[in-house]
Amino acid sequence: MKSILFFCSLVVVAQVWSQQVSLTQENQTFTIGNKNAYVLSIPYASKIQIEEELKSYLKEFGKAKSSKGEYSVLLGKDKRISDKAFDVYARVMTAKDGMPIAVFAVDLGGAFMNSREHPNQSQGFEESLMKFGKACGNKAIDEEIETEQKLLKALDKEQKSLEKELTNYENEIVNYNKSIKEAEKKISDVKSNQNKKKEAYKAQESLIESIERKRKALN
Repeated sequence: MKSILFFCSLVVVAQVWSQQVSLTQENQTFTIGNKNAYVLSIPYASKIQIEEELKSYLKEFGKAKSSKGEYSVLLGKDKRISDKAFDVYARVMTAKDGMPIAVFAVDLGGAFMNSREHPNQSQGFEESLMKFGKACGNKAIDEEIETEQKLLKALDKEQKSLEKELTNYENEIVNYNKSIKEAEKKISDVKSNQNKKKEAYKAQESLIESIERKRKALN
């Protein structure tokens, strides 16, 4: 039983971890070759959403260019990373687990940044990337909420329309019942009048017969 609970705990932890922004380093292929890259995993956001945010993010370093799905900023500047100009290369990919990732390589001028050889620069860049990743994830969630809220609003509108339709039908039933009662009363009145007319008719026939008898008596 304890082993089962432990396994379930691991599954829950894995699910929570997979839903967080994470940053690792590994070699990735860029147009400039195979370089050390900062790999940013961003949950909830799609490749298209990340690319849109990436264009804005790279503007923090300088003017960005794109070619063959890769973005680059040459001679970029950011005091959080370095006092000197540097080149940034980035692209958005899909990882093996299906999650979109953004990969970055930074040329400090003769050497590509990595946390082992450039701890200070790397720390500043990592903080910037994590902030960017969280912003991407939050914006994706905002867009998802907005989409679902529109659906909720549409459902609410449909619900109110159905309620109005139901009220109309209920009112129609009330009016129909009222009309039926009025018609039933009219039918009762007509039957009553009909019976009276029948009696009057018979009385009139009897009167005519009595007058005819006078003629017979006279002749």
